Amino acid sequence: MSKWSDAASDCNRVLEEEPSNLKAKLRRACAYKSLRKFKLAKQDLDYVLETEPQNKRAQVGSNW
Repeated sequence: MSKWSDAASDCNRVLEEEPSNLKAKLRRACAYKSLRKFKLAKQDLDYVLETEPQNKRAQVGSNW
């Protein structure tokens, strides 16, 4: 559990500097999913899909 919290925190730090970093959004979505924060995970995935509709990882993730 702690590692997923750490991963989400790391992504948050990256996104403070680079708010449109899609890789950080995808990784944070994965961390949020593992932390059972599904609404937050979906928000990140939706952002990625709005920006990059053909992103396969986000498409798969949006079916969680």
